[in-house]
Amino acid sequence: MQSRMTVRVVQPNILQSNKFVFFSIQANTETFIRQSTESTAPLTVYPETVVPVAWIDLPEEMRASLKNTLAAQNRTVLIGSLGVDLAQRKVYNSGLWLNGESDMDNPARYDKSHLLPFGEVVPWGFQWFVDVMNIPLGGFSRGEGYTPFELTHEDGTIRVGVNICYENEFGEELITAWRNGDAAAPNVWVNMTNLAWFGNHTNSPMHMQHLIMSRARALEMARPVLVVTNTGLSANIDAMGHVVDLLPADEAAIKDVQVQGHSGMTPYIRWGNTPMFAWLIAFFAGLMFIKRGQP
Repeated sequence: MQSRMTVRVVQPNILQSNKFVFFSIQANTETFIRQSTESTAPLTVYPETVVPVAWIDLPEEMRASLKNTLAAQNRTVLIGSLGVDLAQRKVYNSGLWLNGESDMDNPARYDKSHLLPFGEVVPWGFQWFVDVMNIPLGGFSRGEGYTPFELTHEDGTIRVGVNICYENEFGEELITAWRNGDAAAPNVWVNMTNLAWFGNHTNSPMHMQHLIMSRARALEMARPVLVVTNTGLSANIDAMGHVVDLLPADEAAIKDVQVQGHSGMTPYIRWGNTPMFAWLIAFFAGLMFIKRGQP
């Protein structure tokens, strides 16, 4: 078991209809910068693409002001934005890791690696579909994996693994974060998501489905999972899969939650889905054997 820390979860409740409007982007980003400077938690987390433009395109004075505040108070912000690799001319759906040591022109970031067709990567010949559906973001490049960030605070050091949107439905991919052993793997997972595409939680089962799948990932890896969404359901899930804190859906909310980091290997981390596939193969082989043995 690792150190315990306070994390501030910010659920902004930005309507999908105005998320990509220029003046809304400007006003929302100013709000996020203010909320980040006012936070007293060691880590403050925002959802996926709450800043739907390249971070480097924000005013320099805005980024510098945030860095100075984070440096003075030894705090960190994890915020969804667009990561840019200027040399490779690539754009990523990213979680930016911002603190007093960050290069605010090119901060440390997690780049989403499991991209969704149409919404994030456009299959050849289907640009017309994206245009008809008015999907404003797309053409993202693929990230390189789940290397966690290291956060040192007054109670110790904790490694924070990040995944974005429906990546947390693929446990067999998340456990690749243990490729260098448990000592380099996450103690806590943060899932950054925008479920506003599906409407509100009363009209779509996707919100609850996402929460349930996040609970399954917590159980598989015995790690707490913070689900930080735009409109809900944002939650603090402990390493046993219990929902400790749940923010109200379809409204702006901010909550400080207590997260207990964990370490150690679980059977799922060691073997993934292999035992289940082996059991299924044995089961169907048994059925075939019984059927062939019948007169």
